[in-house]
Amino acid sequence: MIRRIRRLFGRKLAGCSKSLALLCFSVVAVYLYLNRSRSQFVLQGVKDVWDANGVHSLEKGMDNTIGPTICYNGKIIISPDNNNGGRGLNMLVIDIQKMEVTDVKTFDTYTDDAAFLQYMKKAPKNAVILLVTHDEITERLSNEGRQWFRLMGSYLIDNVGFRDAFVLVGQIGLEQKQAIEFHKKREHGGYSQPIEKKGCFSLPFGPLRDISQFIPKVTEYKMVVEKLDKCGLTTECGEDKFSVMVDTGDGDQRKPTICINGEIVLGEKVNHAGRGFNVAVLSSTEKKVSTITVFDTYEKDSSSMEVFLESLVEGDIVVAVVNDDGQRKLSTHARDLYNQLGSSMIQNLRFRDVWYFVGKKGIKGFTSTEQISFAGYDGSWPTSMKESFVYLITVIKGTDVPPTPKSKRNEARREFCKKYDGYEHLCDPAAVDETLQGVDLVDRSHANDGIFKVPIVIIPGLVSLFNSVNHNAIVRTMETTLMQPGIKPNMVLVAYDENFPEYGELSTLFGFHNISVKASTTYEDVLNKAIEAGWDYFNVKDHLIIIEEELILAPDFLSFMQQCLNVFDSDPTILAVSGWNYNGYDVTSGDREAVYRVEEFPGLAFMLRRNIVEKYMLGKLSKCCHKRVWDHWILTDESGNEITGDVIVPDVSRVFHQPYQSAKDEDKHLVELFQKPRLTNVEGDMTLKNMNDLSSEKYDALIQSFIENSEEFSLEHLQNCIQDPVLKVPVVADSKPNFVIFYHQNDKNDYAVLKKISRCFGLFWVADHPPRNQFRGVIRFYYDDRNVLLVGSSSKFYKYKLETRYLLTVDNVGKS
Repeated sequence: MIRRIRRLFGRKLAGCSKSLALLCFSVVAVYLYLNRSRSQFVLQGVKDVWDANGVHSLEKGMDNTIGPTICYNGKIIISPDNNNGGRGLNMLVIDIQKMEVTDVKTFDTYTDDAAFLQYMKKAPKNAVILLVTHDEITERLSNEGRQWFRLMGSYLIDNVGFRDAFVLVGQIGLEQKQAIEFHKKREHGGYSQPIEKKGCFSLPFGPLRDISQFIPKVTEYKMVVEKLDKCGLTTECGEDKFSVMVDTGDGDQRKPTICINGEIVLGEKVNHAGRGFNVAVLSSTEKKVSTITVFDTYEKDSSSMEVFLESLVEGDIVVAVVNDDGQRKLSTHARDLYNQLGSSMIQNLRFRDVWYFVGKKGIKGFTSTEQISFAGYDGSWPTSMKESFVYLITVIKGTDVPPTPKSKRNEARREFCKKYDGYEHLCDPAAVDETLQGVDLVDRSHANDGIFKVPIVIIPGLVSLFNSVNHNAIVRTMETTLMQPGIKPNMVLVAYDENFPEYGELSTLFGFHNISVKASTTYEDVLNKAIEAGWDYFNVKDHLIIIEEELILAPDFLSFMQQCLNVFDSDPTILAVSGWNYNGYDVTSGDREAVYRVEEFPGLAFMLRRNIVEKYMLGKLSKCCHKRVWDHWILTDESGNEITGDVIVPDVSRVFHQPYQSAKDEDKHLVELFQKPRLTNVEGDMTLKNMNDLSSEKYDALIQSFIENSEEFSLEHLQNCIQDPVLKVPVVADSKPNFVIFYHQNDKNDYAVLKKISRCFGLFWVADHPPRNQFRGVIRFYYDDRNVLLVGSSSKFYKYKLETRYLLTVDNVGKS
């Protein structure tokens, strides 16, 4: 069919005489159409134009991949056979002096009209334009783009809608309604029927007008300046140098400033400095400011600036400052032009970012004078920048390596913060662009430690979504996990309730894996599901670390776990390693190198061993572990008998639990556990002591040694403290490193005296709850730089009590 059109046009146009100064043309705009009914053509400014009779033979259902055809003076210029048409605007540009086609252009205004705008601002004066649309042109055709049609004499362009067909024969500068144009609307939701026209026209079309107001304006430098001594520098530059000062201004409240050689050439009251790109150019030949201009690329597209930048000559030095916002209508081409002048950061400019730059036409590589300050993810104004520099005249050399920006934009973190509220810590504007990354080991000899092969499962809570404090809590848990020296993020899994998918998105910011578990009504249920999910996810071979909600990890959390690995694996009576000490208050702990064995299982952040989990926990978690871990889990064998074993805990906790937000008035023991001041290790890698004494064979001997090499507190001081805990028990300066207190029990579950002692020293003490951190009837803690052991009369270690030592009873400690 296209060949038929070509033959037809060739015959019809053969009769046009050039001697009559007539330009003969034919155009076909081809579209998919679903209805063969003819639309009434609307004609304006027709100059010897008629329908292309016999050409309406397009088949129903032909798709829009068949491009347009434009024939001029007997020659087909644009056609599907030539493969030079396309979606959007297809144009022939005709020189009015030679009557010859000087340019053939296609602009895809379905995606962007910036290239069309830029071209029109540089197009030859009064050139004739033959234009036919194809497929769709209006999606990204701006009002300024339509204005250029009006400047070519169009009247119908304002009627052109989605997938309409449009043909124009006009002239740049032509008065409206003087062009030859045709418009056909689409029908029935598809594409319009094709427009097929041919004819001859003569020049002039009609009156022409001055369109200089639409061409980029460049302010010529006319010495409208304010003086600023040495542009803010403290020393003179010298004859062979020039000074520059750039100031990005302050949001929309203070205008930007550019100072060159002691003169403000753009500023608050100088040459209309303002929103968008403020640009000054120094001529390399005249060695002085030649041009100043401002491009408001928030309000208008950047095509004017593109034309301006392309007009620079080799050696021109460009000083640019962006103020308020210059990104909104900044095109990719404009960014590329600045890149050619030496910019490495212009690609990163976003809404309300500010930027300064000194580059050069013809530079090789990147300029060293460039910085960008990012606006907040919520659109808040960025930090303003003000700098002064000195350069050798016309000598600005590029570098192969881009300058280091003050900060890099963290797009993923910004998007998360836009999407979710309540993450004040993560989304602090001063830190939102910081990269979340792990910490390297100082001592690389530990790089292959076994702990870095142990999977870690972080389990966020259910309350967090309703409490901004807890939002920040889970962030701090992830942060302090990532800050563990040597951590491998791919070994960390965040297992969250399916109702709270934002935790999955949050975990990706830290480089962690994530998995959702079925919805639950209690955190205990989430915890159980997460343990099983983490076990399966990593196909755990040896160990698994569990980190609960609202925890902050100490800097040496993983190091602590590593140092416990050997004794953990070599002693089957150790059920877990916990990073948390029930009695780790600021007055009852303090030995950062000490580690205990206790009978509570397990703790808030703990490491489990494969054989324990598989044998006693998997498939049984809802029975053994239906309570919160601080209420002590009880493992049982197949017969229902309790499994005996111990947990390793530090004297100084390696995790801190943030104050518990309980909804129950009866949870007074949680206030006791989490509201009292606690001690958490904040130092780096600590070397733990007596690790070989933690095995079941040796730990009893260690406790015995403590007892045998200990002193007693004054009975009077103890009695006073028990009566009034404000009266602290004094420690004699030259006393032994260990103290022991023996107390009476009617049986192993009698804690009447022990609770009084616990209250005196500040240990965990809550009615209807047993004391914590017991080991075979002994409680060990650290008090005023001394080891203290509380030994009950039912303990197997009571036999080491000397006859000379007193026994605390209900009678001698008082009735309080």
